Amino acid sequence: MRGARPLLLAVLLLTATAPAFALDVWVSRSLDLGADAHGLRVDAQRRRAYVSTPGGNRIVFVDLETFAVQRRVYVGFHPMGLDLSSDGNTLYSALNGSGSISAYDLDLDTNAEIDISLVLGDSRTWDLKETAPGVVFVSANCGGNGFAWIVKVDVANQTGARVADNRIVRTSPTFAESPSGAVLYVVGDDSPNLSALDLTAVGAPMLYGDYPDGFFWPYSGMAINPDGSKLVFGSG
Repeated sequence: MRGARPLLLAVLLLTATAPAFALDVWVSRSLDLGADAHGLRVDAQRRRAYVSTPGGNRIVFVDLETFAVQRRVYVGFHPMGLDLSSDGNTLYSALNGSGSISAYDLDLDTNAEIDISLVLGDSRTWDLKETAPGVVFVSANCGGNGFAWIVKVDVANQTGARVADNRIVRTSPTFAESPSGAVLYVVGDDSPNLSALDLTAVGAPMLYGDYPDGFFWPYSGMAINPDGSKLVFGSG
């Protein structure tokens, strides 16, 4: 796509490169993906990265050894957030504009699209996270115009149900799961700014709906450290 910005892949290859690499070695390449990038997941098993390009309606497969584009795969309309299944065989993507998610089988090269627009409350699917085999949590980003909920999807049955005490979470909500698998954090740009969902309970109720001490606002993405003691936000 003319005028599209290239993506600079800067990946710390602790698992995706040869063991001989030192821990402080970074490998980066500038790639023209054909459209602006949104989400990225590294597949250590297949030694590749997956990058969503919503404007290009494609997920780009990048070889982590050659840093060349392998494929541009259509999985549905405007793929945004990405996640890999626990067994590494399914690539999930949030299809923004259709209120759906896709489940792409990396072994069989087949795709299933699951429509959850009614229970999600909005078509602007934003982020997702698999918390158990075949169980995916999904958010929508409708900004200040409309209502959206957090939905728990049963991929095998292609059904979804609202969780988080039916609390509306609607502006750029992204996920991070605790290393223990007991808590799913959700961060967004409006109230509740930071939520914690109890994954050990039916319906994943909220442990809290707003962080009590007050963070920088707004946020732009979130990650959790390996021992689960710190959350890191794109806002700084």
